[in-house]
Amino acid sequence: MFRKKKGQAAVTDALFFLMIIVTLAVLMFRYSSSYGDRVDQSISDLYFKEYANAAMRTIFYSSIPLNYDLNYQSGQEVDYLMTAVKHDYYPDKLIGKNSDINQMRIADAAGNPDYDDIVKFNLYHMVKSIMRPLNNYDYVFYIYDADEKYIFFLLKLTNYEDITDQTPNLAKYRKIYSIDSNNPYSYYLCNPQDYTIVRSIISKANKIYSSSIPMRFQYYTPETTLTDVAVNTTFAIWPATVDISSNLILNDSSDIEKLRCELISENLN
Repeated sequence: MFRKKKGQAAVTDALFFLMIIVTLAVLMFRYSSSYGDRVDQSISDLYFKEYANAAMRTIFYSSIPLNYDLNYQSGQEVDYLMTAVKHDYYPDKLIGKNSDINQMRIADAAGNPDYDDIVKFNLYHMVKSIMRPLNNYDYVFYIYDADEKYIFFLLKLTNYEDITDQTPNLAKYRKIYSIDSNNPYSYYLCNPQDYTIVRSIISKANKIYSSSIPMRFQYYTPETTLTDVAVNTTFAIWPATVDISSNLILNDSSDIEKLRCELISENLN
């Protein structure tokens, strides 16, 4: 009798042990089957986060000639681009002499050079050149102060065109978009009303990689001589998506109007 009970206990223990082994094997299989994808995704995320950080460092440590009508080869004195931005901000709390931050001018009506917005022009081209290797990514670079007033706001978006009618077999349940081959990208200078609208639009992206650096600007007033201003510079990139495209900017919805964007003229590209 006792031998029979011992035999039953041994079989029960074996079944429990087998069940544990099977459960562990299933869990290990599920974990290992997605391990490579998760490692690849982590490496990709780390790469683009580091790219955003490196882009911000490049913006801060790049130099420009102080004599704006000359180039680097002329041997004239140069200084950091961000130092030039601070100098331009100092007299009137503006980058450029145009009171509208979504405007940029480098020539007058007669076509003669106009250097009032040259710092804004250099900043625009610096960011654009940094992101040239990642044309399939859109981005935003902006500077704003503690009152959430924007001093500079550059937005790059990919242009998509609806090709649903050209692909009827693929478009049974959804629209099909393609990058516009004639005008693939657009660049905007914007003057958003507040940060909330910026966040609501950028959050439409699936993944966002960003880098922010706090800074301190100064501006002159006859009453106080010098006034410190805490500002924040932010650079954010995301994979180009039709959810955030030029079609969105051209929309007449009230939210988009709050961005107050102006397309940068092609002759400045």
